[in-house]
Amino acid sequence: MADLYISEEAADDVETAAVDAAIGGRSVVVRESERLIRAGTSKRHGHRHLLLPALHALQNAKGWISPGGLNYVCETLQIPPAEAYGVATFYDLFRVEEPMQAGDVTHVCVDAACQIAGAADRIADLKQTLGSIRARREREVEARREEFTVALVGYTNAGKSTLMNALTGAGTYVA
Repeated sequence: MADLYISEEAADDVETAAVDAAIGGRSVVVRESERLIRAGTSKRHGHRHLLLPALHALQNAKGWISPGGLNYVCETLQIPPAEAYGVATFYDLFRVEEPMQAGDVTHVCVDAACQIAGAADRIADLKQTLGSIRARREREVEARREEFTVALVGYTNAGKSTLMNALTGAGTYVA
C-alpha cells in the first residue's frame, strides 16, 4: 500500500463520489477485516487504465484536480503520486491549480492539423468576441457606478410609494 501523498489534504465527498463512480467501485485494495487486506502488483497493474477516467471525473466534478482528490485516486488505484501528478500535468485540459473564477473554459486546438483547419482564425474570432463582451461589461458597470439599488419592504403599496416619493421627490402614485 502506498504511503506517499501529494499533500496532507483529503478528498471531499464530491470528489470521492466522482472517482468511485468513474472506476465503478473497482478498488485495488480490498479490506476484508482489520487484519486481512487483499492487494497485489498484478491487481494494481490491472487497474492502471482507470487513471485517466478518474482524473476526468475529478476535473468534471470540481473544475480542477485538487491535491486531496489526487491523493484519493492514488490510494484507490495504488498508483504512485508522482506518476498520477505527471499524467495530470501532461494534459492541457486538466487543471491542478484551483481556478480563479468559476465558469466555462474554452480550449482551442493549436497543433498542426488544427492550424491547417483554421485554428488561428477561430482564435482571432474568440478574442474579438471576448473583447467586445469585456468592453460591454465594463460600460455597464461604469454606467451603474452612480446608481444605487434600494429595496422597500412593506405590507401595502401606499406606505412604500409615500416613502419612495419623499426620498426621491418623484411624485409617483401607486394604486
